[in-house]
Amino acid sequence: MRLTVSALLLAALAACSPAPQERPSEPPADKAAAAPGVTVTHTRVRATLGENTATAGYLAITNGEAREDRLVAAACDCAGAVSIHTMRHENGRMIMAPLEYLAVPAKGSVELEPGGDHLMLTGLKRPLKAGETVRITLTFASAAPIEAEFPVVSDPKAPAHGGH
Repeated sequence: MRLTVSALLLAALAACSPAPQERPSEPPADKAAAAPGVTVTHTRVRATLGENTATAGYLAITNGEAREDRLVAAACDCAGAVSIHTMRHENGRMIMAPLEYLAVPAKGSVELEPGGDHLMLTGLKRPLKAGETVRITLTFASAAPIEAEFPVVSDPKAPAHGGH
């Protein structure tokens, strides 16, 4: 009888105890480490003036990966072409030139801002007015493509909102 009571007691304790869980192969990671990837924020496109068929787009790109990535292309249904451009001062003049790609450092970020690196939307199919939104697909060397909404703004230097 003593053995039966002990067996029943052990069975009752086992039923009340949480089931053993599998041990994770890695220690738990924080949210950022769990899904590093590439993200874009502060997206915006400058509204066009009159019948202008070109404008610029701006954003911040953050790379949570342990290796550098590159923005290699962009596309928008509203434009014939979207290219990556840079602006720099040379011999007292502001020079704008296309870039083959834009490096996004490992565990770092880059800002595409007025007066610097930016997206150049050319061959616009219609004028872009403040208050509208356009979708631009960003293609990276390693990360999956990102389709982001870019609000059309009259002042691209104003604080931008949004994240994708």
